[in-house]
Amino acid sequence: MPTIPRTPPELLFSAQVLRPYSGFVERPVVSEGVVLLAGDDASAAALDGATGRQVFLLSVPLESAEGYAGAPLPLGEGRSLVAMYQKDAWLRVHRVGPGGEIEAIDEPGAEEEARGGDARIVAHDGSCKLFLMPLARGAADDYLVSWIYRQVRYHRTECRAFGEGLRWACEEALLATTGDVALGVTAPVRGTDDRGTLVARDKRIGSELWSMPARHRTVAGASGRMFFVLDRSARIAEDAARKVACDEEMLEALAEEPALMGEALDRVERSLRAKRPVQAPSRMVALDARTGVTLWEAELPGDVVSFGGPGGDVLAVVSVEGTEARLHRLDARSGAHLGHSSLGAGWRSSPFDAWAQARSFEVWSNDMPAVVAVDDEAVVWSSPEELFAERLRAPFDKLWQWPLPAPCRGFRPRVLDRVLNEPSISVGEGRIYLRDGWSLWGLGARG
Repeated sequence: MPTIPRTPPELLFSAQVLRPYSGFVERPVVSEGVVLLAGDDASAAALDGATGRQVFLLSVPLESAEGYAGAPLPLGEGRSLVAMYQKDAWLRVHRVGPGGEIEAIDEPGAEEEARGGDARIVAHDGSCKLFLMPLARGAADDYLVSWIYRQVRYHRTECRAFGEGLRWACEEALLATTGDVALGVTAPVRGTDDRGTLVARDKRIGSELWSMPARHRTVAGASGRMFFVLDRSARIAEDAARKVACDEEMLEALAEEPALMGEALDRVERSLRAKRPVQAPSRMVALDARTGVTLWEAELPGDVVSFGGPGGDVLAVVSVEGTEARLHRLDARSGAHLGHSSLGAGWRSSPFDAWAQARSFEVWSNDMPAVVAVDDEAVVWSSPEELFAERLRAPFDKLWQWPLPAPCRGFRPRVLDRVLNEPSISVGEGRIYLRDGWSLWGLGARG
C-alpha cells in the first residue's frame, strides 16, 4: 500500500528521463527506494527515489525502426522484469539485476510461432500496433505477459517461467490479477454485438474458472479475493432508448421544416435530447475472483471516470454528474457508501449530456479528475493542474494541494478500455512521482 504524505510536499528533484513510447505515458513504478521507468527505443531506467540520480540505464541494440519497453515489474531485492518489443523482430522479457545487468532473457510467443501459429510479433504493418499490457506475477516463480495487436484485434496472454518457457496461454488480454486468479478479456468482433468476454483463469494451470460478457463493463481493479468492475449498461441502455425517441421526433421536425440542415439541425437534435436527460446511475460491482459471483453492487450518480484503492478497506471512486465531480468512498467489503467530498463544479459534462462538447468518452475522460493513490488514511487525486490530498474518512477535510510544475499532459485513458483515465503519477514510500513527457518530478519531505 502506498504511503501518502500528510503535509504539503516539496519538490525534491526534476530530471530529464526516457521518452515514453508513442504518446503513451507509463506510470512510474516505485520499489525499494528506486523509480523504474519504461521508454521507447527498447530502453528502461532506474532512478534513486530521493534524488533522481540515475541508478542504471538498460538499453538493447535496435534491430528495427520502432521498439519500446513496457512497465517494469519489481521482483524484490532490486530485481525486476522488463518486457521489450521491437517491431517485426522480437518480443522479449528480461530479468534485470539491481545494477541493470540482464540476468536472463525469455521469448514470449516463441512456442506458438515454432508450431506454425501467429503471435503477431512479426506482422509487417506500416506502424507498430502491438501494445504490451502490464506484466504480472503468476503462481510460484511464474510471470504473466500479455499483449494486444489492434490491427486484427488479436489478444494473447502467456504464463511463463525463465528457463522453462510456456506454462499456458490464452487469447485474452490481461486486465487484473489476485493472488491465484488472472482476469482477461477476449477481443471484440467487428460488425457484431460481441464486445469481448471477461474470462477468469487459475494462475497455476490456466483453466477457466468463469466468464461473462464484457459489453459495457470495465475492470477497474482487484484486491484480495475480489475484482471490481464498472458497469455502465443502465446508462447506455437509457441513452439508446432516448436516441430512438429523438429520432422519431426528428422525422416529425424534418417533415414540418424540410430545409433544416447543418447547425440548425444539430441544435434541434440536441434540444430534443436535453428534454430526456440520462438519469440512470453507474454501478460499481465486486465479483468473487474464483467464482464470478456478485458480492455487492453500489450505485453512483453520473459517470464514473476514475477508481483507486482499496486503502484501509475503502475504495475511492470519482463520478461526474452534470459539471460537478464527487469523490466517493465505498466500503470495499460491503459496497456501503461511506460518504463523498465535492471536487467542485465547472468540469466538462459527459457525452451523455445533450450539449456536451466532447462526443467521445475517450476524449472526455482525459480532462477529468483522477484518483492517484489511496492508503489507510488519505487519498490523493489530481486534475491536469494540481494535486490534492484529502482524508479518506469523514469529515474528508483537505490535507494539502500542490500545483503541478506544468499543465500535465500525462492523463490518458487506459490502453484497452478507454473509459477510466490513468494519470502518470505514482505514490510510494512517502513520495510522489509525476512523469510528463521527457520529465520526472519527485515530491516529498526533505531529510
